[in-house]
Amino acid sequence: LKHTLSSIFYRFNDDSMFVVNAVFGRHIVLRYGILNPPAYHFNRPSVLNLGSVGYIILHEIGHGISMVLDAMMHKGDANAT
Repeated sequence: LKHTLSSIFYRFNDDSMFVVNAVFGRHIVLRYGILNPPAYHFNRPSVLNLGSVGYIILHEIGHGISMVLDAMMHKGDANAT
């Protein structure tokens, strides 16, 4: 676990950590920027903050699903819908 965390931290140890975005793959990396306005604000109700963060997470999951479906379509899988 220590090696995994250090490799992830090293990979994103630059100014891009403060960008409000996420990275998808076999895991989702939420950068520190997601906890800053406009995505998250301390004085906003929790429901709005959770909704904003949840939207970004689901958006990235959607990218992952889209990539899988595209790969299945290119492969010619008849069951891909």
